[in-house]
Amino acid sequence: MLLKTTRKVAIFILFFHTAWAIPREEKKSKPSTLLAWDHSVAIAIFDFLPSLDIVNFTLTSKSQPNISQAAIQVYSHRPLVLTGHHVHKFLSSINKLYFQEIKILSISDSILDASFILKFPETLVELSLDHVISQKNRSFLIQAIQEALFKTKNLKKLSLKKNRIHPSELNSLFPRLTKERFNDPDIRFATRSVTDLHLAENLLGDEGAYTIAQIQGITHLNLSFNGITKKGAAWLTQMKSMTHLNLSYNQIEDEGAAFFAPMQGITHLNLSNNKIQEAGAAYLAQMQGITHLELSENNLGAQGAKFLASMQGILLLDLRQNEIGDEGTKFLASMQGITDLNLSWNKIGATGAAYLAQMQGIQKLCLSYNHIEDEGIAHIAEMKGILQLDLSYNQIGDEGASHIAQMQGIQVLALSRNEIKNQGAASLAQMQGMTKLDLSYNQMEDEGASHIAQMEGITELILHHNDIGTIGEAHLAQMKHLKHLNLFFLTK
Repeated sequence: MLLKTTRKVAIFILFFHTAWAIPREEKKSKPSTLLAWDHSVAIAIFDFLPSLDIVNFTLTSKSQPNISQAAIQVYSHRPLVLTGHHVHKFLSSINKLYFQEIKILSISDSILDASFILKFPETLVELSLDHVISQKNRSFLIQAIQEALFKTKNLKKLSLKKNRIHPSELNSLFPRLTKERFNDPDIRFATRSVTDLHLAENLLGDEGAYTIAQIQGITHLNLSFNGITKKGAAWLTQMKSMTHLNLSYNQIEDEGAAFFAPMQGITHLNLSNNKIQEAGAAYLAQMQGITHLELSENNLGAQGAKFLASMQGILLLDLRQNEIGDEGTKFLASMQGITDLNLSWNKIGATGAAYLAQMQGIQKLCLSYNHIEDEGIAHIAEMKGILQLDLSYNQIGDEGASHIAQMQGIQVLALSRNEIKNQGAASLAQMQGMTKLDLSYNQMEDEGASHIAQMEGITELILHHNDIGTIGEAHLAQMKHLKHLNLFFLTK
């Protein structure tokens, strides 16, 4: 509330100052120091305001040139994110020759006219047009995007996700990005400078993958949710400069995974939900240089985990929902250097928890939706250096909570959907240094809330679906540093 009020005051000052300082015929001889003061004040106010408020300001009929220049100076270095009716306001500002120097523009969930796209500034470095719909003919929209891209000479990042783009439309958008024409002396398609390309949730398929594979210089590529099979994977893995590749939610399967084995230079790879099994894991394990590997929602099993455990240099490993079980955790526990590990939904019990407790250096650990229980928590509590811990839905009671309370340094803790009562809350309340705590869907009452209210430093607290009443709410209201409290859906 205070922030909103301060913003309103700032906007009022800006508009008042602008109106007051409008040059009149008899005031043309005013000293230039006043204009300098106007500019500096405007810069300070614009720095404080969100970009959309600056857009609104540019729509005023009267504004001093020096204050307008202050607006340009501030917003030209900011990302501008627009949706729905805000887009039309931006168009009005464009028509008034504002925002001609903006570098980062993101428009999503909007109905666009082709003429609007043609007015995009040439200074763009990052452009996102996600889930946009043509106001008239779709072909006009595609052509307008193509022509807008012609103008941008320094565009590095382009996102066109959720636009139902077909391979034929992709060829229309990128007719001169292919290797065959890359060295054409007449080439004018400035988007050849793009290094980060985001085309998730379209209809590209293998044909679209082939077109993308002809593009040179791409380092970051996201083609998730595009119906790409092993054939498309074969084309994409030939791209030489890529370091980050996201092909999640496609149909790569084990045969497609084989094409990734000889790839070099990839550091971040996401092949989640691609029907990859143990054989595919064996191929992927041959890759070198990978630091971030995401293979969630496949069917790797314990043997797949065994193959992956031979990889070196992994920092982040996401194997959610892979039927790994206790046996698989035994292999994974031998990996060194991992700092971020996600093994949720893997049927891991106390035995698996004992294996994982042997790992060192883990800072972020997610074991939600397993069968750890209090016995397994005793092992997890032995781990050192964990900053973020998610043990939601693990049948943890007060005994398990007492084990967790012995852990030091945890900043974010999620224990949703367990069986923690008042005594468990009393144990957890002894923990220090925590900023976010999720105890939703447990069995705490007002007494438990009174214990949690004693925790210092908590800024975000989630307690819905407990047995907390008005007395407990009163205790929680005394927490000094709390910024976000979720008590909705309380059972009392």
